[in-house]
Amino acid sequence: MRRRTFVVLALAIAGVAPWLGWWPLLFLIPAGSVWSVADKLMPRMARPEFLMFAAWIGGEITIAGRGLARGRRKRVGGSRGSRFP
Repeated sequence: MRRRTFVVLALAIAGVAPWLGWWPLLFLIPAGSVWSVADKLMPRMARPEFLMFAAWIGGEITIAGRGLARGRRKRVGGSRGSRFP
C-alpha cells in the first residue's frame, strides 16, 4: 500500500512539473527510502511502533527540508494584500 502511495505522489508531482519543475520529485527519494528500510526491518523488531515512528519522523523531516529548500517568499494576501487598501 505504501508503494502505491508513493507512485500516486510521483504521478501527481509529474503532473504539475510543467509549473513547479521536476525538483520536488527529489524529495520522494529519501522519504521512500526511509519507509522502505522501516518496512524491511519491522518483522525483526521487538517494538515495531518505534521504528514506524522513526520512519514517520523521517517523512516529516523530508517535508520540512522541502519547505526550507523552497526558501522564504513574500507573503501575498491577508489584511495587507492587494484587495485591501
